[in-house]
Formats: sequence, structure tokens, C-alpha cells
Amino acid sequence: MDHLFVITYGRSGSTALTNVLNAGDGVCIRGENGGAFLPLSRSVGRILWARQEYGRWSDLVHSPWHGIGAVDADEYARGLCAAFSRSVLRPPAGTRIAGFKEIRYTGRDCSDGEFAFLVDLMLRCFTGARMIFLTRDSGQVARSGWWADEPEADVRALITNADERFHAAAMRHPDRTFMIDHADFDGRPEGLRPLLDWVG
Repeated sequence: MDHLFVITYGRSGSTALTNVLNAGDGVCIRGENGGAFLPLSRSVGRILWARQEYGRWSDLVHSPWHGIGAVDADEYARGLCAAFSRSVLRPPAGTRIAGFKEIRYTGRDCSDGEFAFLVDLMLRCFTGARMIFLTRDSGQVARSGWWADEPEADVRALITNADERFHAAAMRHPDRTFMIDHADFDGRPEGLRPLLDWVG
């Protein structure tokens, strides 16, 4: 079973896009989970940091960092991803593509470095992982839903930064990511065909 993730922010059209994807045979893309994978990604990052910084003390029995050098961070990360897929996504029998969409990837949720690490981790450790980065005009986002209660300039800056993160990640992983904008398919379903062909 392969994995597919929709990476975006609120009011981008992600629910509609997810509904379209789920119309595909054997596709199960879940909705949001409150950004539950982010702390798991941070956990892997902390393990890697601790091993790098204090691994030289690992063999000393009385060291406060005893054993940290023996940690298999890759196995830990793959185990977390497998458990997340099995216990959180819970794809039904016959699923060939499982995943979820999430909107909690802006600067309010994580730093640029944390976002880049999360993307790289998910693509490396979920089986057959690919990502869809969904964007939308920052002005339209700022005037939509709950965003309209905030200063437009602040929302625009937040969305612009998120778009820059998405583009940077797509450039690092061109074969496993797909960029699409809300305007590509808003009112014109045929605009989804390149994405659906890519998904398969």
C-alpha cells in the first residue's frame, strides 16, 4: 500500500480536493488529525540531535546519555510511520493509496526547518509516499472563513511563507510531489486531470 498526503493550509479547497481523490478506486485519504504527525517528527529530530551531540558518551555506563549512540533513529522513524498508518489512518481492506490532508503547516505551527524535516521524513519513511502541495491566492485566503477575522496583511504574509515552504519542498523532491493551485480547478474540474493522472 502506498501513501499520499495533501499538504496545505485552511481555506485552500483541500476538503473538496480530498473528496475528489477519495472517489478513486482503492483510495482512502483521511481528513485532518490536528497536526498529530508534527510532534512525532519532532521526536525523531530530538533523537537524532541527542545521538549526534552526546553519542560519544553513550558507552559510559554512568553517563546521563548512556545508550543514546546505539539508538536506531531510522527504525524508530519507520516504526512511527507504520504505527500512524495502521492506528490513525486505519485504511480499510483493499486500500491501495492511503493518507490524510492537513492544514497545520504554517509558521504558527512549525518553523521552516521543522517543516522541511517533516516533509523529508514522511517521504522517506511512509511506504510509497508522495505529496500534493495545494496553494491558493493569499488575498482570497485572507478573505475566507475564519481568516477574515484577522488582519489581512498578517494572513497574506503567513500564506506567502507557507507557499514558499511548499515550493522549496517540491524542488527537493520533484518526482514525488505535485503542486496545484485552487485556481487550477475552481469551477473547472478538467483542471484536476493532470493531478489525477499523476496519482494514478
